[in-house]
Amino acid sequence: MNSLEQAEDLKAFERRLTEYIHCLQPATGRWRSVLLHIIMESPIFHH
Repeated sequence: MNSLEQAEDLKAFERRLTEYIHCLQPATGRWRSVLLHIIMESPIFHH
């Protein structure tokens, strides 16, 4: 595999990774808000 093929392969991998991260972002935000709510409602914050 020459350097041009390696560069193209790397670009394709980067595109797939970026698409995957974009698909996960809404779920990540939802889990972050759920965890924040659980932490704020825990007895630690209600002395």
